[in-house]
Amino acid sequence: PGVTVIIPCFNEEEWIQRTIISCMDQNYPPEKLEVIVVDDCSTDRSVEKISEIVSRLQEDDRLGVKGRLSYFVQPQNAGKRSALVRGAECAVHELVVFVDSDSFLDPYAVRNLVQPFKDPKMGGVAGRTDVANTYTNGLTKMQSVRYYIAFRIMKAAEGLFDCVTCLSGPLSCYRKEIVLKHKEDWLNQKFFGQKATFGDDRAMTNFVLKEYRTSYQDTAVCSTIVPNRHGVFLKQQMRWKRSWLRESLMAGE
Repeated sequence: PGVTVIIPCFNEEEWIQRTIISCMDQNYPPEKLEVIVVDDCSTDRSVEKISEIVSRLQEDDRLGVKGRLSYFVQPQNAGKRSALVRGAECAVHELVVFVDSDSFLDPYAVRNLVQPFKDPKMGGVAGRTDVANTYTNGLTKMQSVRYYIAFRIMKAAEGLFDCVTCLSGPLSCYRKEIVLKHKEDWLNQKFFGQKATFGDDRAMTNFVLKEYRTSYQDTAVCSTIVPNRHGVFLKQQMRWKRSWLRESLMAGE
């Protein structure tokens, strides 16, 4: 099937070029794969880095990169969900793959990720995420074990029932029609009167599960950069746990 990879970016100048290259370097028919990068008004050199790598890749047009790789800069900072919706609205293919800007795809990731969509009731599929910087320190080693459990055990178990409860941000694929159908509810989601600004992956998964199945594809592999400082790690975990509580209540319906 045709696939559009969407990469939302905010202040990710260190890793964004590597992410874009990994998304373009896929073992997939070139005419059926496009990549869209959406920068959410970064305050660092992310836009410069994106422009630089896009120009460099477009110079060699043997594989029609010019028509398959593009980027947008949001007029104002509106959050990750808005960037993903912008990409989905511009996508030309039937499936959209969401990839975090600090995640790097295996060359066969997209090819393997789309296989479950042979089932017409399959709405979304999560890929496997490994830790790219495992050996930085003890904290990253610990997270590597946690990611192993979260994906290869927990998500794999949920996948047996076609009911994966979180299509994770680093690598997930959706039917575009589902994302566009629920975009307004997703963008304007509130909890106790407060706008939801995190937990976008779990929220979209809940929309998918209302009508479709979700699955896990262990052979679709990406690696992601995890926090190597305790302060950053704790802030990340607080975001994740708050969204887990909120979306678990929603999923209970």
